[in-house]
Amino acid sequence: MHSAETQDLYEILRERIAPHLPALAACRNSAELWGLDLYRALEPDIRRVLDTPECGAGSQPAAASQAARPHYRFVAWNVERGAQFDGQLEALRTHPFLREADVLLLTETDSGMVRSGNRNVARDLARALGMHYAFVPCYLNLTKGSGVEQDLPGSNDLGLHGNALLSRYPMANVRPVFLENGVDIMASREKRIGRQAAVAADIRFPNATITAVSVHLDAQSTQRHRYLQLRDVLD
Repeated sequence: MHSAETQDLYEILRERIAPHLPALAACRNSAELWGLDLYRALEPDIRRVLDTPECGAGSQPAAASQAARPHYRFVAWNVERGAQFDGQLEALRTHPFLREADVLLLTETDSGMVRSGNRNVARDLARALGMHYAFVPCYLNLTKGSGVEQDLPGSNDLGLHGNALLSRYPMANVRPVFLENGVDIMASREKRIGRQAAVAADIRFPNATITAVSVHLDAQSTQRHRYLQLRDVLD
């Protein structure tokens, strides 16, 4: 969906779901969560929020009208929530390698998390850089995060965390690729609802269409589990 359409879903999240997050966070594990009448009532709305990609663009990307080139640059970057947004944006604008990127594969991007200034990290980077973007949420965070993030002042606006694609060229067929969790993400201090998800899209270069995927394999799992996750992406 385009960003204007996802705003309706985000209002549902703020108005219908967010008031109940403390009650959901009281569950000790996923089995408790799934057995909760409150969760079952909220689940359709939660699923819609987590299953819907957000797509949009900053100012009209200039590269869309450029002639074909013999090569294009893809950059993968785990931006660690986007908590260092200003420095990351500066690097993407000025670093001699990064500033030439045509496609950014960004993992660990927040949307409405207090730990990253309640920014929509993918959207705000795209607007600042004049790029198209697609963001797929993986998790609805019931807390402010992990470690010292729990002690930050303020509260989450949306509480979403996921992966993103940014491109100087138009994107089509944006879709999530849902992956199985390696651990119970409700059985820890950082309680979350959802599952790891890659974001895939077809990048329309002037002389070719290439499928790009931004994927963050599950760190808290076995090598076998990560192999299975990557197999799902390739399939």
